[in-house]
Amino acid sequence: MALSYYDYLITGLSTDTKPVLHPNTGAGLSAGWFFVETNTSKQFLYDGVAWKESFGVNIPAMNHNFGAFFIDIAQIASPSSPSSGVRRIFVDSSDGKLKVRNSGAVNISLEEQGSTPTFIGVAKWQDF
Repeated sequence: MALSYYDYLITGLSTDTKPVLHPNTGAGLSAGWFFVETNTSKQFLYDGVAWKESFGVNIPAMNHNFGAFFIDIAQIASPSSPSSGVRRIFVDSSDGKLKVRNSGAVNISLEEQGSTPTFIGVAKWQDF
């Protein structure tokens, strides 16, 4: 099978040789590339020297376009709060809903609609 390249992700079979050169430039790969074996679902992370099997989701700190893929997220108890300015996405085992947790320890459901605003009257210009 031919290798497929997506930003910092390469997919192929377990029998494919994992590349160490960039497909467009021919230069050595930088650290942070992922290789996913589509026939085994094993993930490997390139550390700048060698490919190492990655046991978990270790998406590097960079923007990603996942294309026509999906992410499976298992339910867990509410995680600890992240650092300021960071959000944690998880599926809450208490109700099965997709949520985001902020640094203030607040879990916000991404599946529930906000409430409809209540109409309390109309202010006229002269009221101000």
